[in-house]
Amino acid sequence: MNPEKLHQKVWEVCTECGIKDFPFDCIAVLKHYGFKVFTYEQARYLRPELYALCRDMSDDAFSDKILKVVFYNNKLCIQRIRFSLMHELGHFLLGHETESRENESEADAFAANLLAPEALIKYQNFHSAPSISSYFDISIAAANHIMMRTRYRSFWYPDKYEAKLLAYLYPASSKIQSDKSGMITCIKIGSTHYLING
Repeated sequence: MNPEKLHQKVWEVCTECGIKDFPFDCIAVLKHYGFKVFTYEQARYLRPELYALCRDMSDDAFSDKILKVVFYNNKLCIQRIRFSLMHELGHFLLGHETESRENESEADAFAANLLAPEALIKYQNFHSAPSISSYFDISIAAANHIMMRTRYRSFWYPDKYEAKLLAYLYPASSKIQSDKSGMITCIKIGSTHYLING
């Protein structure tokens, strides 16, 4: 997935849902987009065949985009639950119609970046997976994945949606600068200027 497209989706969700603090309430975000959210145990109580369907589809979570319903396994650790819920939201927001390895990879990247935005990790200068895991309440595996992604991209050249996200999260100390055509060229946070990539 194109990093700028990913960062655009993360910025859109954060601004639409009013996310300013991490970790955030994943169920509230799903409800913002009109989803009803149930545990697998609730599915078992409602209809045993629904529970069987959920378990057959995934041990983690299952969603139906048409009915706008998400079921999740509440017996997993909270970090896995949060990732699974945002993974299902990713399928919806990215317009995935079919199952494929590429769509699963995109939904994973979306979930990881929404739960722990790359721009925020680079701005806060996190250097280890355990510190990312603890701060954002994500698993060590997800934190390691994020560390690998951020190593290949320089913070000193964020894209325009990373700049917009940082300006949104730090409005009192940031300013976005644009050229005459309206293209974002730089973001200033505190006394530091970051040039925009692309």
